Amino acid sequence: MQIIKRWIAIVVIAFISIMIVISIYVYKNADNQLKIAFFSNRDGNSAIYVMKANGWGLKKLTNTSGYEKSLSWSPDGRKIAFVSGIEKNCEIYTMNADGSDKKRLTKNTAYDLEPSFSPDGKKIAFSSYRDGNSENLYYECRRQRSKKTYG
Repeated sequence: MQIIKRWIAIVVIAFISIMIVISIYVYKNADNQLKIAFFSNRDGNSAIYVMKANGWGLKKLTNTSGYEKSLSWSPDGRKIAFVSGIEKNCEIYTMNADGSDKKRLTKNTAYDLEPSFSPDGKKIAFSSYRDGNSENLYYECRRQRSKKTYG
């Protein structure tokens, strides 16, 4: 009976661990090393982490009272775009792959979600509910403005 209880406890812990890591994003850098970025609420708040593909070198990149989720690597692997709810609203941010130089890209009362870099890294596409309906927008990284592409 003790063995069954232990086995059930192990299965429950494994399931909870899987649920904590909601999404994983992999990038191969210039040194041919795989890097994994993911968001997790392992310490109580949803935060973004990176680590080597072998599981070593875990580093927490964000540390806010809000939540971070839905991230995307830039094509060159130097930037990460992500959603943050620091101000109780989902906005799009970027940061360097080491967690430095965080920048807020959007500022709107509607939720901005699901950022994704363009293949050339010059734009970030994202979804928003600015007109009350889901619409697709993009952010021009160099001009620092958002444009609606289609509704």
